[in-house]
Amino acid sequence: MSAIIQASYCCRDQPPVEAHGRIPPASGMAIGPILFVIAILAILAMAIAAGSNMFAVTAGEEANRTHAASIIQIGQGLRSGMTRIVALGAAAASVDVNTQNTTGNLALFSSQGGGLVAPSTMLAASPGSDAWIFTWGPVTNVGGPSLERLALLKVSQGLCDQVNLLLGIGATATGDIGALDNTTNMSAWSAGLNVAYGGRLAGCIDNSNAVTPGYYFYQVLSEQ
Repeated sequence: MSAIIQASYCCRDQPPVEAHGRIPPASGMAIGPILFVIAILAILAMAIAAGSNMFAVTAGEEANRTHAASIIQIGQGLRSGMTRIVALGAAAASVDVNTQNTTGNLALFSSQGGGLVAPSTMLAASPGSDAWIFTWGPVTNVGGPSLERLALLKVSQGLCDQVNLLLGIGATATGDIGALDNTTNMSAWSAGLNVAYGGRLAGCIDNSNAVTPGYYFYQVLSEQ
């Protein structure tokens, strides 16, 4: 009798064994929750990667927008300096736009003249080699039949597009506006450019000219 009681006592805490020696389901590993956690982690990883790409795109657009606002402000400053000299009776053609000349009543970059300092090229497409261009050109529906005094700077496409968006022009238009430099006048605008930029004192054009291709911000300094 005591042997039977001892056998019952020693075995009462052991888990029951099912028929044919199988272990009860409750004692197996829970695979389902582990797979669920792995799936959640994979989704989070993809979301983080997508968020990083979106951040990079947004940051680039924001930088271009900020730079566009800056170059528009620079252009307006150049126009104000020109206006200051012309308002005193000087002809636009007599204004000295050489960035190295910083003295004289007719110098745009003189405290006695336009009251400006030479504009930076940090916003140029290639800051180390691109320079501001001061030339003449026809801007449709601005001034009279004579050529306008212009300032131009070659910029990146992203900055150019943002300039046109900020100025309410819309999409950047393409056209041949000539081989741009300080001694060559801008070419007459095509019909497409007339539609996009007619009457605009500032904007950005995709120049298709073979000699000086690229995106150029322009500012009318003085209309004739």
